[in-house]
Amino acid sequence: MAAVPPGLAAVLPVLACPHCGGELDADGGTLLCPAGHSFDVARQGYVSLLAGDASGLIADDADMIGARERFFGTGHYETFHAAVADAAAGAPDGPVLDCGAGEGAIWRARSRPGAAPASAWT
Repeated sequence: MAAVPPGLAAVLPVLACPHCGGELDADGGTLLCPAGHSFDVARQGYVSLLAGDASGLIADDADMIGARERFFGTGHYETFHAAVADAAAGAPDGPVLDCGAGEGAIWRARSRPGAAPASAWT
């Protein structure tokens, strides 16, 4: 279990527990609500807030994550990532919901010179 990364900590005020709607707070590498529902932060720095029975889902294993990171590292998606980042460059300051968009390659593209302010992408 990983510690809560700064970007995730920054958006905690706008997140809610999917079970009860309570506020979420960080405790080490876990997000907790006052009712005791908990959500572990993955080593990659994300947290899943799926409610209900997610047992039918197949999570990426370490080999799958490594293969994706190696593939993205080749630059095959660089043009796509840059286009999405450029399209969002006019986003107002504030949290951005990254809903099932992968491991953060597009958000990292925003950190290049001339990108939107970091506060819009945390």
